[in-house]
This record gives sequence, C-alpha cells and structure tokens, in this order.
Amino acid sequence: MATEQLAALEALLFIAGEPVSTTQVAEVLNVGTSEAAKLCQELANQYAARSQSGLLVQETAGGGRLCTRPEYGKLLAERYAPPLHLSKAALEVLAIVALQAPVTRQQIDGLRGVSSERTLANLLEKNLIMEIGRAELPGRPILYDVTPYLAGLLSEAGSKRKR
Repeated sequence: MATEQLAALEALLFIAGEPVSTTQVAEVLNVGTSEAAKLCQELANQYAARSQSGLLVQETAGGGRLCTRPEYGKLLAERYAPPLHLSKAALEVLAIVALQAPVTRQQIDGLRGVSSERTLANLLEKNLIMEIGRAELPGRPILYDVTPYLAGLLSEAGSKRKR
C-alpha cells in the first residue's frame, strides 16, 4: 500500500470527526472503492499492531473512523467529554426517532400529543438526530433519524454495561 495514501486516509479520518464511508474515501483519495476498502483495512491493521498507540481505526457500518482505544475512554471522558443533559421531552422524542425512524415531526407530535418542534431543533443542534429526506406525503414533511454520533454513543454505553 502506498504510504502517502495511508497518511492521507489517516488525516481524513482524523479531521472528519465522524465515520467516513468507503465511497467518501475513494472520492477524496481518487481511488476505486475496492482500493479504498483495502486502504482502510491496512490502516486499521497498522493501528491494531501499535499496542502503544492510544488510537484505533474502528469499522462502522459502511465506513470507519479514527477513535480513542476503549481502555483510555474513561480517562479522557471524565476530563474532556461534557455530560449530555437531556430533558424528559428530549429523551422521549429521541426514543421515538430511534425506534420509529424514519419518522416525521407530525408522527412524533401524534405519539406525544404535544408539539415537538423546539425539541427536534435542540436534538438537531446537539447532533443526536438528522434530517434524512422528505416523506412522500402531502406537504413533503422532513424525515428524521438518529445520527452516527448518537449510534456511537449508544454503542459505547452498551459496551460499558457488558463489562
């Protein structure tokens, strides 16, 4: 594998801050998707072999991301990750989006019995949900789903519970 391409991939994963798809890697590095997948795997192998590194390449659905090794997560989270405080309304809306996605605001409002417009705006701002398109319904309402960021948070929380 070309050292320069691996370095470029590493830089891409570092600045992205969220999972990067194989297609995105291929576009940025001007390679085919199969070559991009091989580069991702090679970089993941290199990080796995570095037992002294605090980072690893984590494979996610359709891509990968550069993240902290789990054994350093608690150390860093206590100092650098602000606690995520959500209101009861936000937790309720988040649960509906996670379980019913893709879902419209009107569907959420119907389940809750109150307007969720401000709560959705707050969840969008916190990068916990995202707009994924428009429904084929009158008025073409926005469809919501959870973000890869939230999926990562839930994945980390689940792995902590198993310990």
